[in-house]
Amino acid sequence: MLAYAAAMVVLVAIHVIVQPEQPWFVLFLVGWGAPLAVHCAYAMGLFGGRNG
Repeated sequence: MLAYAAAMVVLVAIHVIVQPEQPWFVLFLVGWGAPLAVHCAYAMGLFGGRNG
């Protein structure tokens, strides 16, 4: 989770410097964030997985 947050901060900073008119960083934000959220929900037992 910390690596995700750090990477997103770096990508947003690069976005602001390089190409502020096109929000390309959103692809990485969703592409990495969605599976991370699903994994988190699974680990918490929300899908009847490991802890459920």
